[in-house]
Amino acid sequence: MGSVGWLFPESPNSVNLVPDGSKANFGFIARNKSSVASGNLEFQYNASNIDLKISTYDWAQSSSSQAIFEGTGTINGSGSCKLRVGAVNGGRLGAEVSGRFEIRTWITGRSFDSGLHRAEGNLSGGQIVVRKESAGSLSGQQYGLPSGAVL
Repeated sequence: MGSVGWLFPESPNSVNLVPDGSKANFGFIARNKSSVASGNLEFQYNASNIDLKISTYDWAQSSSSQAIFEGTGTINGSGSCKLRVGAVNGGRLGAEVSGRFEIRTWITGRSFDSGLHRAEGNLSGGQIVVRKESAGSLSGQQYGLPSGAVL
């Protein structure tokens, strides 16, 4: 599963963000091979000066149209927090359905519901691709992302 794109965080679904109409950018690759989750993620929302990155994955799951994964990462390059991402490939649900992305962060050792940050919204650009992969290494091009896409 992988994606590169942007969205405009929705006000009612945002926590500790300034939803001022600015776009948030993200890119990720997540995989689960032989029960070992791995990949990378970056989420940037300049209006709130937030740069989130996952350094290690705890788990990753996918269906034909949705992916969800969780790991440990950093906020603005420091500290340690938990991150969970949910992504929907809207095209697999119907021609008129937009892709959707959600990211949540919380302090390690605390409840998922006691979030530090949350951003959610329909994709305004880019795409989310969810598929089961066979053995072997993965690249952004295998997910239909542009050549040279940095995730």
